[in-house]
Amino acid sequence: MGVPRSDRPLFVGFRPGAWILLLAPVIVGLYDLGSGFGVTVGSPGLDPGDQIGVNYEVYYYAAEELLAGGNFYDVSPPGEGEFYEYLYPPITILLFLPTLLVDPTTGYWLFIGLNVLVGGALALFVVRYVESMGRRLGWIDAGLVFAFCVLSSQMVTNYYFGNVNLLLGAGVGAGVYLLEVGDQSPRREATAGALLALVALIKVIPALLGLYLLRIRAWWATASALAVGLGGLVAGELLFAIGPFGWDTGDRAFGVGMTERWIEEAVIPRGDTQLFVGGIDPDSTFYITIQRPLSHLLWGVVPGSPRWLRTVLVVGSLAIGIAVAVAALRRLEHRFDRLVGAYAAAAVAVVVMPSLQYYVALTFLPLVVIAFLLEGHPVQLLVALGGLLLAYASSPAGVLADLERWPTPIEAALDPIATVVTTQLLGLAIVLLACAIARRLDRTEELLPAEATAVRPAGPPLREWLADRGITLPGRWDPTAGWTVGDGRKDS
Repeated sequence: MGVPRSDRPLFVGFRPGAWILLLAPVIVGLYDLGSGFGVTVGSPGLDPGDQIGVNYEVYYYAAEELLAGGNFYDVSPPGEGEFYEYLYPPITILLFLPTLLVDPTTGYWLFIGLNVLVGGALALFVVRYVESMGRRLGWIDAGLVFAFCVLSSQMVTNYYFGNVNLLLGAGVGAGVYLLEVGDQSPRREATAGALLALVALIKVIPALLGLYLLRIRAWWATASALAVGLGGLVAGELLFAIGPFGWDTGDRAFGVGMTERWIEEAVIPRGDTQLFVGGIDPDSTFYITIQRPLSHLLWGVVPGSPRWLRTVLVVGSLAIGIAVAVAALRRLEHRFDRLVGAYAAAAVAVVVMPSLQYYVALTFLPLVVIAFLLEGHPVQLLVALGGLLLAYASSPAGVLADLERWPTPIEAALDPIATVVTTQLLGLAIVLLACAIARRLDRTEELLPAEATAVRPAGPPLREWLADRGITLPGRWDPTAGWTVGDGRKDS
């Protein structure tokens, strides 16, 4: 049975694991949509008191302050405090100038429409990626993927505040898709690197996806990412140093210092290390970072509250995250291994620093592809469990309140866990654990489609790649020459 004028069947097969991962967040999202958006949908408009569209208003008033010649890192929407201020590098403010073409209310709803369109594009990338790995999808599967990308619980929250995370998740998804599906041309690689760098330029932490680029030796992507990332920072400095439009030009002579202002006024304060002192409270800001459980461990072991422990917290979380990503990227024998590596890098990028629950959009593409590929695999239940935990987008305080309605033994067993960790962190970690188990099982290659276990070689070693372009490095040492290239063999 199919759809008229389409060769895609309506139904291919029952896929409970993938469907649970896709449907559970949509069900929760639809509930949140009704409870959180009900009044707003009936009477369109922004209500700062309810914080509906507050992030969109941040972009709007920051752009307005830019044109007024003020400091756009020091302005909040009416009725909001310092938490809601512009956080991105100087050059990125230009992306938000179009918000001034209409009033904030109209712009907010247009922005929601843009998110839906971009969510559809992300769903298309997911469907094509899954089918390139040998899993045929029907219209029911494709519809669920679209619903997940657009209506999942994290994205409904994202819409409520008017944030850009789904757009950034689509950027990561498109970048990974270009690197993992289709031909491996320089143009395709460079485009992927530029997309990933643009996401990293806005949110910073996705820069950890550079580990994935280096590991698969995608040198065109790496070069493109460096050019866009560093070039964006330099362009911001130059634009505001010249200051041809009467804009605020920073705190240094000749206007140089806007990037410094961004770091000092936006990046460092948003680190919120003070919140983690003594172990972050369950009712504190809904960060899904590994710094949450790590803070309870560190302050539980080290007596007192020495200031250096905050540095240990940040460095320790980065070290743990990088170690996890490196372990996932260590053995890349076929396309499924590369997919897991991309997922690990994206998940680590989300959780190493204080990130809110809707940042999980950065993992959507590899997460959903993994769910379809591991359908029927022994770890399928783990993937479904991870999906259920991701769907339950409630803060630790909310989880603790919900546990009060459960039998006392269950509440007593789960309270200590819910106090120190979020369900989103657990969900991402459980899916990664499922991938690690699947990669170690000998049966996995038999259970996966042949396309998923096909070789997709990495690029040449760096020294060789540069030599082909007329650049000769001194000496002979090249650590990239010892990395496996996709088939278990090493270059010689």
